[in-house]
Amino acid sequence: MRYVAFLRAVNVGGRTVKMAELAKHVSSQGFGNVSTFIASGNVLFDAPGSDGDRHARRLEKSLEGWLGFPVAVMARTFPQLEAMVASNPFKGELRERDAKLYVSFLWADPKATPKVPIVLAREGLKLFRLEGREAFGVSSRLPGGKFGVPDFEKLLGMPVTTRNWNTVRRILDAEKLRG
Repeated sequence: MRYVAFLRAVNVGGRTVKMAELAKHVSSQGFGNVSTFIASGNVLFDAPGSDGDRHARRLEKSLEGWLGFPVAVMARTFPQLEAMVASNPFKGELRERDAKLYVSFLWADPKATPKVPIVLAREGLKLFRLEGREAFGVSSRLPGGKFGVPDFEKLLGMPVTTRNWNTVRRILDAEKLRG
């Protein structure tokens, strides 16, 4: 099965990891056909079965030992990502012309589902849809390039990592071309 592991807090806040070294480390853990996509902690790999959480926890343990700090990992299969993109969660969502679209990957199923929309005014972010282990948001501004992940994590009580919607789509497109 082909996976994408979305790593939280890699190459931000002084935690720099070279993607070639990351790919080499993940390969050394027995994962196959490993590559990375841009420098924001997106690792593509092959692994048996469809239990992404098992692979994610294994990666977390090895990454912490290797890097010396904890790294939350949210793994999704390519079929899961393809279904998410095909569902077009942003269709019909009113937004400003220059708004940015984001998907937040949750570490686990939320214990309680907060009422949406959730507005994080400081970041200009509106999370308008929470479906399974993904939350979809629109931001009209990101001061200093920061995203409101800590506030969202506090609300949900678990690690979350966020990617620009275009990045997720580009990962799928690149994989199809490689295919």
